[in-house]
Amino acid sequence: MISTKRLIGLILLLLCCFYSCQNEPSAAKGTRVIDLPNAPEAVCRTWQLFLDKNEIAKAMLLGSPKTKNWLRDNQALFLADQEVEVTKFLSMTCSESADAAICKYTLREEGELIEDYFTLIQQQGQWLIHIEEVDSNDPKEQLFEKMKKALEL
Repeated sequence: MISTKRLIGLILLLLCCFYSCQNEPSAAKGTRVIDLPNAPEAVCRTWQLFLDKNEIAKAMLLGSPKTKNWLRDNQALFLADQEVEVTKFLSMTCSESADAAICKYTLREEGELIEDYFTLIQQQGQWLIHIEEVDSNDPKEQLFEKMKKALEL
């Protein structure tokens, strides 16, 4: 005959097994989990790739709240362009300062060299593309301006 302690232990073990089987990770339930890059250059390249493929919802995952608003405002424009053309960066250099970063890049488009930059902010440990109207009195914008000058934009 099984002792009461062993019976209780067996019941607890079965309950734990049953509970763990009921709480599968979301990826196992069919929900795709996207591993987000978390280095400024990787965030820039991935965000641009999402835009190139018209994957606006994925791009929003790498955007600050203001960038998400910008994406929503321009979503129809992106989706109207059915041609998928992957951006090929010739170079990219990033500079970080506290919770802000700027990534200067060069690419060739229709035979012309284009130099521009991405601005990023770090929120809750995640680097995010940050697009907003420029306010020269905003301390973050002043920091971005200093960083642009340091990168000789």
